Amino acid sequence: GGDELFGGYARYFDGYPVEHLYRRVPAAVRRSLAGTLAGVLPSRARRRLEVNALESHARYSREVTYWTRDERRRVFPATAAHAPDLREEFAGYRGEDPVNGMLFVDSLTYLPDEILHVTDRMSMAVSLEARTPFLDYRLVEYCATLPGRWKVSQEDRGWKMIFKKAMTGIVPDEVLGRRKKGFSAPVSHWMKTSMLPILRSLLRDGECVRAGLLDRKALEPFLTAAEKPRARRSLHQKLWMVLQLELWCRVFAGPNAGACPSFSIQDLTA
Repeated sequence: GGDELFGGYARYFDGYPVEHLYRRVPAAVRRSLAGTLAGVLPSRARRRLEVNALESHARYSREVTYWTRDERRRVFPATAAHAPDLREEFAGYRGEDPVNGMLFVDSLTYLPDEILHVTDRMSMAVSLEARTPFLDYRLVEYCATLPGRWKVSQEDRGWKMIFKKAMTGIVPDEVLGRRKKGFSAPVSHWMKTSMLPILRSLLRDGECVRAGLLDRKALEPFLTAAEKPRARRSLHQKLWMVLQLELWCRVFAGPNAGACPSFSIQDLTA
């Protein structure tokens, strides 16, 4: 809960200060400016213009998803129409603070549906009682009243500002100032060693393909690109999701549904 209360993810920056000012310009004026500037700006600046033309929920969805809308349409044709866009969650936030709006949405989605969900299952699997002191309701309610600029600094790209200030003199400076490091699995390393061939093998007789959830032909360019030495981490994450989908289908939806899988994580990452 620390990141979701105090702004500990890069996605909370949501552009530089000038972009925040640009979004306050009436939409009609922005469209006119974008049309005028599109032909003279470099490609990176044009992409930023396109991003800043989006509504908050659409802009945020781009930050928290790996598959683009077009990719989902091609690779997962049966489910693409049902992809959530967080419109309702953003509409539920009644304030005007953009940072607190994103924190609010994460408290409704990412925090309970992923972080707490996974932590609870993994800790219980080894009989470990995990605690979440940051999510004491009194602290959560208090942090919701604090301005977003106290948590995230758009100017110098600083995060968890007020929390770090509160902990100064209590927590060592080398801890407060060290680089952020999460708890994600080494997916890119796995994909570069043994996991990609295993995924290809599983998909040859894939349950998710048989169920119509995945278009194997549309996925092939992604598999080929992942074989290149300089393949991006985001591509590996996409294929990690495909692997999870295939394993889920085999365990719960295939002809042998309910049976224990015949392999372990050690087999997949050997």
